[in-house]
Amino acid sequence: MELSMTTNEVEPRHAAINLRLEQWARWSRVGTPRGAVTPMFRQYRSTHQYDDEPYVAQPVNTQECIACQFAVSGLPVRVRAVINWHYARPWIPVRVVRQQLGVTTEHLKTLLDNGRDMVINRLRRSA
Repeated sequence: MELSMTTNEVEPRHAAINLRLEQWARWSRVGTPRGAVTPMFRQYRSTHQYDDEPYVAQPVNTQECIACQFAVSGLPVRVRAVINWHYARPWIPVRVVRQQLGVTTEHLKTLLDNGRDMVINRLRRSA
């Protein structure tokens, strides 16, 4: 049983934290540092400016992302690994995560739900 159909289901009580964690994931992904572009491409403008429906980037609230980072970094190791995988590294196959953590699909879903609850509680305490 693949986890993709079960982990993408977000319980209604987790809807708000799911959005915050998705924003945190966009903010925290490792790659080229923000603003670091090779000189050749500094003035580049994409062809999106010519589209009928232009692409509008979704801004992130940096303060919320930093608060989420602190909340996630304080989670237990296995729960933190599941949250990081699900939000920041979704391209890693489910079976790889399951093998590394030594858990079943159902337990992985439980760890994800518990992780969301823990992040909610940590953010409440820090506010």
